Amino acid sequence: MCSAWHRRHEVRAFAPSGGGSATEPSNPRTLVELLWLDEALALLESRRAVRGARGKPREFVWERVCEQFNGDTAVRDRLKARAALRVLDHPRYAG
Repeated sequence: MCSAWHRRHEVRAFAPSGGGSATEPSNPRTLVELLWLDEALALLESRRAVRGARGKPREFVWERVCEQFNGDTAVRDRLKARAALRVLDHPRYAG
C-alpha cells in the first residue's frame, strides 16, 4: 500500500519535463517534420516562398517552412486536415 506522499512523487517522476506541455512540442520543427513534402511545398506556395525549394531535399524545405511559419497555426491545421481525411476514408465511415 502506497502512501499519498509516494503517489505524489511517482506522478512527478513520470510527468513530462522540458518546458512544453505533453500535447504541444516545444520545438516547432517537430510539427513541420510531420508534413509530407507536397504539403510543405503547398504551405510555402501559400506564402509565395516556394521559389528555390522545389527539387531540394525535404530538410531544406522543412527549414524554409519553419522560417515562414514560425509559431503559425497553419502547420497544425494542415496536419489536422490530413487526420480528418484519413477518418473519412476509413471503410467504417464510408457511406
